[in-house]
Amino acid sequence: MIEYIFHSNIINFILVLAFFIWLLFFKLDIIGMLAKKSEETINTIKKSENKKEEAIKHLADTKTSLQNVDNDVKEIVQNAKQLAKNLEEKAESKLKDELVNLENRANILKEGYESKAKEEITKKIANAAVAVSKEYIENSLDENTHRELIYNFINDLENMRVE
Repeated sequence: MIEYIFHSNIINFILVLAFFIWLLFFKLDIIGMLAKKSEETINTIKKSENKKEEAIKHLADTKTSLQNVDNDVKEIVQNAKQLAKNLEEKAESKLKDELVNLENRANILKEGYESKAKEEITKKIANAAVAVSKEYIENSLDENTHRELIYNFINDLENMRVE
């Protein structure tokens, strides 16, 4: 009879089924493992949702900062243009001042050279006049007239001014 019991398929099936039930529910705690895995999956999903929300917030912040970057770039360009304009105005003003300064220096140098040239010409004319007068006097006058002319010339030189 015992042999008959172990040879019957129904009994064998029930025994195997009971063994699996005992093994799954009492020995291996499959429900606990499934519950643990379910909890881990739920936590992973929650973490993923949190990361997604953070990524969306970061994207929004990035978009906002990019909009501000455009405004910042425009402001920097405007400031650079204003600075360039100010530098140009200052450079132009300095250039005008330098040109006026150069013109003044040129006029001063011109006046100095003209004055020096006038002095040199006056000296040469005076020396030439003296030489011509001396030659003329020596050739044409006697000694008394010669002295009289020299004294007159000296008196005239004292009264004369060179300008």
